[in-house]
Amino acid sequence: PIGIEETPPGERSDARRATRARLGIGDSTVVVGNVARLVPFKGHKILLEAAHRVVQRVPDVLFLIIGDGELQATLEAQAGTLGVAGNVRFLGFRDDLHLWYPAFDVYCHSSLDMAEEMFPIAILRALSAGLPAVCTRVGGIAGMVREGFSGHLVAPGDPEALAAALVPVIRNADLRTRMGEGAVSLFRDQFHATAMAERVESVYVKTLERL
Repeated sequence: PIGIEETPPGERSDARRATRARLGIGDSTVVVGNVARLVPFKGHKILLEAAHRVVQRVPDVLFLIIGDGELQATLEAQAGTLGVAGNVRFLGFRDDLHLWYPAFDVYCHSSLDMAEEMFPIAILRALSAGLPAVCTRVGGIAGMVREGFSGHLVAPGDPEALAAALVPVIRNADLRTRMGEGAVSLFRDQFHATAMAERVESVYVKTLERL
């Protein structure tokens, strides 16, 4: 798998404070982040249906959706119809994601299509930021999220299952901390750029030994 560098924890803390202050988000509000193109296979309609269920159980929650695409107007209308427009913000395309991930408390990826989701970089960034990840079990996502350790995996296309997985993580700060630590551990072990480089190097060494 591809690897990325880790943002130092101090920089993440600074970015968290600055970004949440900019958005007017209080410390008590739990932020669920999603970074994905607003296209059908990313499952945003399911995410909004799950958000509707979550808000009924945990009112002080905010879903931040970063990305643009063909479904933006449709999804904004759906949020209004579901009565969660006040709990969902569509932030459009951002090229400063290193400032946004630290502002999240939980990361959620709701993709539907197994063939399209081989290795979402958005989830990789969430792991590196120490975020518990609640995601659908499609494509390569199951290899990126360890059930119960760094987050939860649910079947795609099931808003009730997605909501049921999100609610305990949103409600329990200790659980978020524990899963966040698990996410960082998993990231450093398997997905850090250094780990990736070492694995690639080992392939070259083994190949040269056969010559």
